[in-house]
Amino acid sequence: EDIIIQKLEGILKKNHIQKKPLSNKEIQALLDELEVDSFFEFLAEMMRLIKSLNLTNQEIQTKLSSLKDQFRANRFLRIIIPLMREYTLFLEKNEEIDFEDMIIKAYESIYTKSSKARDNFTYSYLLVDEFQDLSKGRYELLSALKEMGDSELYGVGDDWQSINRFAGADISNTLDFKENFKENIYLSSANNEADDISSIQAKNPVEVFSVTQTHRCSKNIAKLASEFIQSNSDQWKKDIVSKQTINSEIKFVEIDEYSSKFLLRVLKEIPVDEKRKKVAIIYPYHYLSSKINFKELQDNFPKLKIGHNSIHQFKGLEADHVIVIGLDSGQFGFPRLWNDDPLRN
Repeated sequence: EDIIIQKLEGILKKNHIQKKPLSNKEIQALLDELEVDSFFEFLAEMMRLIKSLNLTNQEIQTKLSSLKDQFRANRFLRIIIPLMREYTLFLEKNEEIDFEDMIIKAYESIYTKSSKARDNFTYSYLLVDEFQDLSKGRYELLSALKEMGDSELYGVGDDWQSINRFAGADISNTLDFKENFKENIYLSSANNEADDISSIQAKNPVEVFSVTQTHRCSKNIAKLASEFIQSNSDQWKKDIVSKQTINSEIKFVEIDEYSSKFLLRVLKEIPVDEKRKKVAIIYPYHYLSSKINFKELQDNFPKLKIGHNSIHQFKGLEADHVIVIGLDSGQFGFPRLWNDDPLRN
């Protein structure tokens, strides 16, 4: 309820205990010992989210008032509103705009155009890639462009790859595609004339197609991934079919720590043949590789070509065998519980 400070001060006063607050420097020294996200990076991310949603101060306040932890919500509110105000003034003073402004100002520009300008907008097709990454602002801009040009929309996206929520992406824009972009087209049964109302029928021209074949992974990986993803009832159901044959079995191994000692044991499980197999060791966070001597691993297995990188940077690449470390639960696990911060949500 955000009354803990008053409660504690009351107890101290009742027991005649003098407060001895730590200095900002001492507080920062204690924080530096903890493994926490950069506070400034968090603020920058929150500012981008607020701008991408085009929220007013009142809307920010209303959203924060619904949180259970009002202690934290109120302190964040004290920071974020003045910060957004100063940031806006800074941009105006320097005659600059940021990426979110490009979307917002483009959207506003469409609705201030004259009817003549609208008549000159002649695009027939709007093609959108990575449709699942549409934020509220981008969706509104797209809808305005479609309406202004009376154009056809073709979107390519995958609700199974909705990982950009931190940047304001709203997966409902994909899941509700049919509803959001449906139109009523009236067709007459004779000579395209709609004099007789009984001859008119409404038609919904929106169609959704699923690409169900994959060439990127084997059947056992496609099967396991599909079952895992579709445990979420909000995902579209798809039957993914792999064009590859079944490869090595997927194995789960529990180890005591992420070090050279334990990875040497895991690498021994990889069968060696004439061809020099490519092995990728990947991890969600770079610090997990600090105890691993990759040169030692390579020296012990000269018939393997061993590489390593973060999961994010390895995206789109391939290897004969992939070892994923860091599949732990907890605040700094994978997926990371910290990403479910109530403020961000």
